[in-house]
Amino acid sequence: MKECDAEKLFRANEIIDGEDALSRSTAHKLRCEGSLAEAESDLATVKQYISEIEATLAELLTRRNDQAAAHLNLVKNELTPAIEAVKGAFPIIDKFENSGATAFVEISRHSMGAFL
Repeated sequence: MKECDAEKLFRANEIIDGEDALSRSTAHKLRCEGSLAEAESDLATVKQYISEIEATLAELLTRRNDQAAAHLNLVKNELTPAIEAVKGAFPIIDKFENSGATAFVEISRHSMGAFL
């Protein structure tokens, strides 16, 4: 009978240990499920941020391309002709200045009148 009582006690302790392990495992599982839910929520938030950042970058890229095209258009249609006009004016100014017949102040008046 003593052996049976010892076996019963041993088995009872095994059951208690098993139930304790089950309880700890269940609690751990619940913590893991909570962590998983938080991670999935964070992932959704991060995906939303990425989507917003990509949209902003696309908008900025479009704006930059528009500005670059406007700059090229300005250079082609306005700055380059203006530079060519100034280059064309240099020989005329040199001719007036070197002729000795006209004062440089008069040349300035003529030049300002031509460009304004």
